[in-house]
Amino acid sequence: MTSFLADENIERYLVQALEARLPTVDIVRVQDAGLVATADSDILEWAAVNGRVVITHDVSTMKPLAESRVAEGRGMPGLVLIGEGNTPAQVLGFLEDMVLYGLEDEWESQILFVSSRR
Repeated sequence: MTSFLADENIERYLVQALEARLPTVDIVRVQDAGLVATADSDILEWAAVNGRVVITHDVSTMKPLAESRVAEGRGMPGLVLIGEGNTPAQVLGFLEDMVLYGLEDEWESQILFVSSRR
């Protein structure tokens, strides 16, 4: 099952809504992991060590850092970038599909975008 780390900028209600939809989902908030105000590169490293796909709104910083990790061969369990204009239902549906239909390690070194379908 896919395990997640929700970045500081991910709204608590999204985490709670995902947990309500999928009671067995393994999701940890940066705040609950003691990583508040931690550098994004360190967030990605913590997620890699702990086998968690990072969920963030921070496209401008996280995307290039993740690309660098992959290019350097350090890898990561995955990165989900949530673009502007997405509804909570779109985001929840995307994450729910990852959990329900994703294969073990399918998201390894992948950068995934949740983009608005408007």
